[in-house]
Amino acid sequence: MERRASNPRKSAAFSRGRQLSTPRQTSSPHNGSQRSPQHLMPRPGLQRSGTSVFERSDRQGRGATGQLNGFSQRRPLFKSFFAAGFECSTHLRRSGWRLDLVQSTTHDRFADLDYARLAQQSIKVTRESVRWHLAEPAPQQYDFSSALPVTRAARAHDTQVIWDLCHFGWPDHLDLFSPDFVPRLAEFGARFVQWLMQELDAIPYIVPVNEISYFSWAAGDEGSMYPFFVGRGFELKQQLVRASIATIKAIRAVAPHARFVHVDPIIHVVPNPKYPEDAAEAEAYRGSQYQAWDMLCGKISPELGGAQEFLDIIGVNFYPHNQWLYNLREFKRVRVFRPINRRNPLYRPFREMLSEVYQRYGRSVLVPSLERQERDIMVLDNFR
Repeated sequence: MERRASNPRKSAAFSRGRQLSTPRQTSSPHNGSQRSPQHLMPRPGLQRSGTSVFERSDRQGRGATGQLNGFSQRRPLFKSFFAAGFECSTHLRRSGWRLDLVQSTTHDRFADLDYARLAQQSIKVTRESVRWHLAEPAPQQYDFSSALPVTRAARAHDTQVIWDLCHFGWPDHLDLFSPDFVPRLAEFGARFVQWLMQELDAIPYIVPVNEISYFSWAAGDEGSMYPFFVGRGFELKQQLVRASIATIKAIRAVAPHARFVHVDPIIHVVPNPKYPEDAAEAEAYRGSQYQAWDMLCGKISPELGGAQEFLDIIGVNFYPHNQWLYNLREFKRVRVFRPINRRNPLYRPFREMLSEVYQRYGRSVLVPSLERQERDIMVLDNFR
């Protein structure tokens, strides 16, 4: 599934790898948080291109109808196998300037044209953002008119939309770490879905918080994204999980049939052959990629209120630098970051990583984002 087209008029079929978003560093994350390694690798700002959706109804949990079940069904979740997405980050830079990539790419002006071009390629699924800072300009004062161009385009071209509620950005009048953040996101989500059901006669697909693990590391441990904290990554991860659970509850109260997608990168980390003594730490770090999903379904940190019912659809992002040689010692970098390329025998095929996610949770799995380097050619063999 295409997560971020480099141009709003370039879908999965049109994308050629032009970069618009802020470049992301390629070094491994500094995990300054407590307990076990918590967070995922940083992602370089390379263009996502080529996409797929691995869709299957739940083995245990919410089925394609949204009801709990204990058996496997094979019913399509989406109207097309391939999907398109548009850059929608809205976080603040260190200068205080807020990004709004929907506006800067003019997708808000040309949504209908974008969707018409997608329809020409038989792409009937997209991923968008509500842009919380615009939709709640003052506390508990809601205005969803900024989403109208997308809902109108989706209705005109019979396209499903997966909506992000918090894509690295929130209103200026709200503190990310405050206790109020949790109920405020929940209320915002419920109000949006109520509005959305008046605009579109379709099942709402919602991403409560985009990339909980990555964002917790970037904003709470590494200090590379707003609010630029260091050493608070695990605390932030718990906060975002609480907010996601509260949001799911609030939305289900007004739309019991709503579906939820929980997106994070998947990684593969192994010890450098020169340092075999790092094997246990490397494996623990690799396993930390599942923490947010484990919290949501109640496998760990039960005090957060997680349960199986809160882990619905899993979205896995995959990037060229999602595999690397472990280079930390007590959460601090001690060696240069070295990614594992596809020619390295230590490289793990994408199909195996997907299978591990599915076997671990038994949930429907989709691939919201695939990213390639400019010099690479996207071929199917890269992901087998």
